[in-house]
Amino acid sequence: MKYMLLLSYTSLYSIVWDNEKPDNGWLQVVLANNMIHIANDIDIDRDINLISTKIKDQQCDIQKYTLQIVKYLKNQLKILRTDQNFYKSKNRPQIGHLRTDLRCERKTIQVQILR
Repeated sequence: MKYMLLLSYTSLYSIVWDNEKPDNGWLQVVLANNMIHIANDIDIDRDINLISTKIKDQQCDIQKYTLQIVKYLKNQLKILRTDQNFYKSKNRPQIGHLRTDLRCERKTIQVQILR
């Protein structure tokens, strides 16, 4: 499965996945661009690796992964406002789209999540 996470001050946050089988059991989180400092006291590489470590190999569905990632990033990036609209269906589509509006401080971070 592939996930793309986009956080910015004004843009939408979205997670897009497909139904490819994962190559292994690891959830790997990679910055799409060079490291972006959200705040001086946040080491985004360390935090992203921590997310990867915390949720790898857990048996849970995409919404649970998503909620954990969003919850963690909301704490770390001091997001001011969030409006989450997740699929309510228990059976997610083969190709789906989760979208919500996340407002964080000043910077933009793009994270690609591969599992």
